[in-house]
Amino acid sequence: MTLRWPDAEEIGIALSDPRRTLALPHRVLEFKKPADGLTEIGNIVSNQQVERIVVGLPLDQRGEVGPMAAEVLAWVEQLKAIVNIPVETMDERMTSNIATMMLRDAGVKAKDQKGRLDPVAATLILDAYLRREATR
Repeated sequence: MTLRWPDAEEIGIALSDPRRTLALPHRVLEFKKPADGLTEIGNIVSNQQVERIVVGLPLDQRGEVGPMAAEVLAWVEQLKAIVNIPVETMDERMTSNIATMMLRDAGVKAKDQKGRLDPVAATLILDAYLRREATR
C-alpha cells in the first residue's frame, strides 16, 4: 500500500496485487486533520490485508528534507504507532508532474483531474518501490 500526501486534507492511496508485481490506484482519502486519516488507514490495512505501507516523501529538489517532508515524517511516526506492519518512505519528487502528464495523455482535462491525480501519483510511487524491491 502506498500513501501519497499532497496536502493535509487528502491522501492518494495505491495498492499492489498479492504477488507485489502490479501497482494499482485505490482511492483518495479525505479528512479534516492528518490525525483523522490514521483510523481510516488502519481500516484499509485490515480490510485489504496490507503487509507494508510506503509513504511518499516530498523531498525538495535537492533531495533534502524540507518543511513538508518533516511534517510527513512526523505523521509517519504517528502512523507507525497505530499499525502493526512496516512503514517506509520513498522519494516522491516529480510524481505529481508525471501523473498530470499521464492523465492529460489519457484525455483527462485539467478540471477533471481532481480526485484522480493523487491515486495515480501514489501508483507511480508504489510501482517504483516494487521495481526497486524486485531487484534486491
